[in-house]
Amino acid sequence: MFKELLSITDEEAEHVRILIEKQNALRNLKIVLENLNSNKKDTLLKKCEQEYNAVSCQYQNWWLEIADKYNLDTDEKELFVDTTARTICFN
Repeated sequence: MFKELLSITDEEAEHVRILIEKQNALRNLKIVLENLNSNKKDTLLKKCEQEYNAVSCQYQNWWLEIADKYNLDTDEKELFVDTTARTICFN
């Protein structure tokens, strides 16, 4: 069970919620594209992977900003963000 560590602002929660949704959508799109039989497959797959990498970088930067703002020493992998409750939790 996760334990609440701190609360984040509405803006921070909304920002990371959008990043998480983009990551999930791009993961699903990649699965669809990998099974596509089309001459545009490689181009679309490359664009999808580039966008996924960009969003993943933004997500990592979000964590770095949150860790800096709230002076978190905990490893990011141990943390969980609950965008609905607007909290950072740890395991």
